[in-house]
Amino acid sequence: MNTRGVSPVIAVVLMVAITVVLASVVYITVSSLVTSTSSPPPLIFLSKLTSDPGTAAFEVTGAPENPLAYRLFSAVLLINGTVDEASRMDPLEPGTVGNVTYIDFDGKLTKGDKFTVSVVPDTDYDLAIIWRSSGDKSFGVSWSEQ
Repeated sequence: MNTRGVSPVIAVVLMVAITVVLASVVYITVSSLVTSTSSPPPLIFLSKLTSDPGTAAFEVTGAPENPLAYRLFSAVLLINGTVDEASRMDPLEPGTVGNVTYIDFDGKLTKGDKFTVSVVPDTDYDLAIIWRSSGDKSFGVSWSEQ
C-alpha cells in the first residue's frame, strides 16, 4: 500500500493560497457593506433672471435652511466644455473674477444672492457651484447663448 502524502512544502503553499482567497472574499464582502461617512453636498438652486446681450444673470432661489458661509463653496465656469481658469472662484467671494460676478448680501450663500456671467453669442456655458470640502457639485446650470 502506498502511504505517501503531499509534501510539506506543497501543503504550506496550499494553506497560504486558501487563506489569501478567503481573506479576499471577506474583504470584498465587508467593503461593499460599509457606506461612506461623508455627507452629500448642500443643495443650491439657481434660477436664470435675464440673458441680456453680453450678460446672463442668475439668482440663488434655493439654499440650505441653516445658511452656510459662501467661502465653503467655489464657482467654476465652463465655456464650450472647457474650464475657464480665469473665472474660477475658489473660494467663492463677492466680486468679479474673470467672467463671473458674485453678489452677496449677508456673508452667507443664501436666497437672493446673485451671479452674473459675461457671455458672447454662439457659445455654450456651464456654471457649477462646488462644495469645497468634498469637491462635489452642489448645483450646476448649463445654457447656450444664441
